[in-house]
Amino acid sequence: MSDLILTMGNGGGGITDADPEALQGIAVTFASSSKGTWEFSLDDGLTWSAITGSAAHPQTFASDASTRIRFNPNPKDFGTVSLTFHAWDQTAGTNGGLLDSNATGGSTSLSTLTDEAYLTVVPVNEAPVLDPSGVPTLNPIPTNVSDQSNTGTAISDIIVRMNPGGITDGDPLDERGIAVTFADQSFGTWQFTIDGGSNWYNIGQPSVSNARLLAADSNTRVRFVPVSGYSGVVRFTFQAWDRFSGANGYTASTTAAGGATPFSLLSDEARLVVGTPEKKATIGVF
Repeated sequence: MSDLILTMGNGGGGITDADPEALQGIAVTFASSSKGTWEFSLDDGLTWSAITGSAAHPQTFASDASTRIRFNPNPKDFGTVSLTFHAWDQTAGTNGGLLDSNATGGSTSLSTLTDEAYLTVVPVNEAPVLDPSGVPTLNPIPTNVSDQSNTGTAISDIIVRMNPGGITDGDPLDERGIAVTFADQSFGTWQFTIDGGSNWYNIGQPSVSNARLLAADSNTRVRFVPVSGYSGVVRFTFQAWDRFSGANGYTASTTAAGGATPFSLLSDEARLVVGTPEKKATIGVF
């Protein structure tokens, strides 16, 4: 608490008292709670309780070595939160208690004016974890499939088909997606759509330094457009993407993965069967 009072002087403000023997502290009248819970400790952080002060009953906290306040944010919630408080000279009330009166100035224990303290909660991510023990397959297509019939496979379906592998995340509210880092395009072109198939775009030449980000949502799909007469199995390699950063359909580097990044350390391979490939095919697809 003493550190908070010291920072009030950074902009020329602070707490003064005509009584040189007066102690210092604050009396909280408002604590923003939409993003989490403000808490206090009177024993240097061993135990914590919720701050419940209000304009009618300010909650008082002493400026000493053991009294601390903190903000405990909601999961995946970030932004700026605030406290409103009076100066408190500790002549009435107890540390951590609620005052019976909100009278200020004069001979009371509270200052007439209030100040606000702000705290910014910054987002911290936990990378998704990919288990590559499954072999996800895309919807098969016939040789010389028509463009109209080649509707592709939803990214969400690909993730489901990773079973018994899959994607997990320590952040339960994180969304799912994949980052394509390699696409076999020897016999055709991989394409993606982010608008349910109204428009298709070439996936390009993805790599770990230029991975194609595809969200597991209702509109994002991937398909393969084979060259005429081709039958075989084609593949692409992907890492998990938790969509903490990056944009659907765009590219990003997955060179940094795991930790607090949005990408998994491990990758998996998705396969698609075109036509009826022969097992003696020379491209090594089985």
